[in-house]
Amino acid sequence: MRICYINPTFLIRRPVSELIDRLGDKDEIGLFVPKKLFKKVDDKWHNDSALRKAKIYPYSALSLPGNFEWPIPITPMFFINLFRVFLRYDVLHMWAYFYINSVFAVLAKLFFPGKRLIMSCDTFPGYSFSSGKLIDSLFFLYSKIFGWFVFSVPDKVHLYGKSMINYARKAGVKKKKIIVIPTGINLDKFKQAKDIRESLGISEDEFVIIYAGLMVPRKGIDVMLKAVRKMDVKLVLAGDGPKKKEYVDMAQRLKLDNVIFLGWRKDIPSLLKSADMLLLPSRGEGLPGIVMEAMASGLAVAASDVGCISDLIKDGENGFLCPVDDVDCFVRKIKKMAGDKEMCAELGKKGYEKIKEFSWEKLISEYKGMYV
Repeated sequence: MRICYINPTFLIRRPVSELIDRLGDKDEIGLFVPKKLFKKVDDKWHNDSALRKAKIYPYSALSLPGNFEWPIPITPMFFINLFRVFLRYDVLHMWAYFYINSVFAVLAKLFFPGKRLIMSCDTFPGYSFSSGKLIDSLFFLYSKIFGWFVFSVPDKVHLYGKSMINYARKAGVKKKKIIVIPTGINLDKFKQAKDIRESLGISEDEFVIIYAGLMVPRKGIDVMLKAVRKMDVKLVLAGDGPKKKEYVDMAQRLKLDNVIFLGWRKDIPSLLKSADMLLLPSRGEGLPGIVMEAMASGLAVAASDVGCISDLIKDGENGFLCPVDDVDCFVRKIKKMAGDKEMCAELGKKGYEKIKEFSWEKLISEYKGMYV
């Protein structure tokens, strides 16, 4: 089978990287992806060795300013490589419905009706989470005007969890188009992780909270900083993004000497191994990879009850859920886990048992079934 993944952003998405890793040994895989002008394809966050199994079709782009990353193609290579991948591959698997490369992939499908086009939607901005009144209004308008087209052309609209079905229907996706398959997790890569607290300057007796991902408002970094204020815990933040400096400044204003900003890291399994819990007070998610990775590491999780997180976490059973922006709720949950490390560890064990249901070994056949 010949499959090309259409990655919408500069950063390679975790499911894209891991699907390439799983299928690249037996199937012919392509990757259509934007890159920054005069730069290489951005593989720093996920498994760059997996990408060697794919033929990469890059194009240069510039990103619009703001909290969202919207790469705008600026050279003819965008159209040349888009034509090449549709000509070469039997299956085109794209992510999201509102990026420029996504819209042109839908248009290209009209000229290649024999090709199978899969559209994965991990979120529905304006429906599954709010980006502010102006942005929400733009997404509503876009869905009302173009939804009938962008959702009707793909052969399937793929969702990560049943929690997304209602939002998909509101955005305009027909029920017959929807297929639900969660993204998978590679459990093996977390078994070899090593505790690196010493190299981070963290003592063994400290209670460590970890976050890894983009530094953008949607992830609730501000909520994390407010929650750990005046608490005897250590908050470790791995990642980068357009708002990182703003959060560093906020930590300084709040005089938080218990917060560490690490920047981009490739040793996420080791960072998770070195923590006691994951904190994700996000304002909008699909099926967040970092929650899955924390569960695969045996970590307890406190997260917002948004998107498909409830497909992973049952409040009080294998982690904790809080309403969006409820700082007091997150403070209570953190204190509860920090004050009872045995209970915290038990939540992590139950989370690990749950995440076994999402292993790639169990799910990869469902993806291959979606491609035929």
